[in-house]
Amino acid sequence: MPFLTIRDILNKVEKFHGEFGTRLHEAESAAENGEAKMLLRFLGNHQKQLAGILASMDADKDQEIATLDEWVQFDTEVRDPRGYLSTFTLSNNATAAEVLETANKLDVCLFCLYKGLAKGGSTPKAQRLFGRLARMELDHQKAKGGHGGYY
Repeated sequence: MPFLTIRDILNKVEKFHGEFGTRLHEAESAAENGEAKMLLRFLGNHQKQLAGILASMDADKDQEIATLDEWVQFDTEVRDPRGYLSTFTLSNNATAAEVLETANKLDVCLFCLYKGLAKGGSTPKAQRLFGRLARMELDHQKAKGGHGGYY
């Protein structure tokens, strides 16, 4: 089982969210369905915002966050979200329901990753951090499932 620091993991997740946001905006530009286009814009903006939040966590070097330098062991059996991103495709005539289904696959992937990292956290702080991120992904998926008409 490999080890990375929390900082390294958050940097990788930040880049993932930024790239996924870019891919969603590209799909938005090609989309023909108005509702799907709007949903892709919303989800793309959301991914970019998440990337910005993660980037800002370590931006202030005067306030070094020691927890970010902790090592975390992670399970290599957990599906890598980058694998999902490399296979991400959405047809130009995708419906809003198909966009939601695609977004849910990402949420499940990230939930499993964060849950695995929470188990491998070396300290209670690290475990809580990844546990909260897992909960955020689960809540996001539940919100989309329960309010599909809203998205």
